[in-house]
Amino acid sequence: MWSWIYGIPLSVLGIGTVLVSTVVSVAAMWLVARFGWRLDAEDNEAAGYRHAFVSVVYAVALALIVVAVHERHARVEQSVLDEANAVGDLSRSFDGMPRGARERLQQRLIAYVTDEVNDEWEIVRRGGTRERTWTLADDLMRQLQRLEPVDKRDERAQNHALTQAEKLLDARRTRLFMGQRGVGNVAWAAIIVGAVITLGFACVFSGPSLRAHLLMMAMAGAMFGVMVFFLVALDRPLRGPYGVEPTHLRNQLSVIERLTTEPRP
Repeated sequence: MWSWIYGIPLSVLGIGTVLVSTVVSVAAMWLVARFGWRLDAEDNEAAGYRHAFVSVVYAVALALIVVAVHERHARVEQSVLDEANAVGDLSRSFDGMPRGARERLQQRLIAYVTDEVNDEWEIVRRGGTRERTWTLADDLMRQLQRLEPVDKRDERAQNHALTQAEKLLDARRTRLFMGQRGVGNVAWAAIIVGAVITLGFACVFSGPSLRAHLLMMAMAGAMFGVMVFFLVALDRPLRGPYGVEPTHLRNQLSVIERLTTEPRP
């Protein structure tokens, strides 16, 4: 429903979100003053206690959502690092295998990582999926499982490689699952409705200076816009032009490709 948001450049999204939120807040304040919906001065104190309660409840709820989104984003970044580490360890575990098996598995690993960072990543960034990458990963695992070790050395190398391949697939599944999850429509509805109530409540207070009140509402609206921008920028960590990048995987791919060109016994 909101996929178009992830196509907006980050700077435009940030400025637009803050600007819209500020303008709406100031317009709401002006309308309240224009139609005489402001409280009498003697009612400000009693209303202030109620507004403080509403503001605290909303601030706590928004903070919990922000923390959850940030933790999800950090977990996806960690999953990318874990996957890259597993790729590197898996590649090195092939050194203990016979030359034919080692070269065959290295080529399959390179094909998987290359497809992942060059093709699948961009497709996932646009909200899609790529079955070929899963096929390459499954093929790599099947090739490992079908190896027939000749001696204890081959058996240890195979067991270590299988362990690293399982870590790789676990990190991949975690990245794809967590990276495409978002705040959700219900949470976004709560964020917007809560902001309308909190900022709308602030509009009805009266004061000696309407200009000062408009300025404060503009700052409150801008602050809300900053929070919304932060949520959108970190929400769905693999989506959009500002999602998590496959930098660690690309680095590992470069290392593996370089190692495959070096002479081996």
